[in-house]
Amino acid sequence: MKAREKIEFLGQLADMKIIDYRNTIALASLLELLVEKGIITREEVASRAMALEQQALRGEISRPISLSKRFSANSPVRSRRNARIPPG
Repeated sequence: MKAREKIEFLGQLADMKIIDYRNTIALASLLELLVEKGIITREEVASRAMALEQQALRGEISRPISLSKRFSANSPVRSRRNARIPPG
């Protein structure tokens, strides 16, 4: 790998780290708000994360997870309050 290619690669890696950090902060904020509002529990989040990780390890998830098949604007949300997602 040439020096210029190496510099470009390291720049791209740094950009990806920043994007990953921002996505992590956004996700953590969203989860905290959902828990605070009683829409989901920490245990539900942990359970779902473990289930998805096990599916990925078994090779059952080979592409990015799509929420569009699982949720729609009118589908009920499983929660302690049995809340509903308001339409668009």
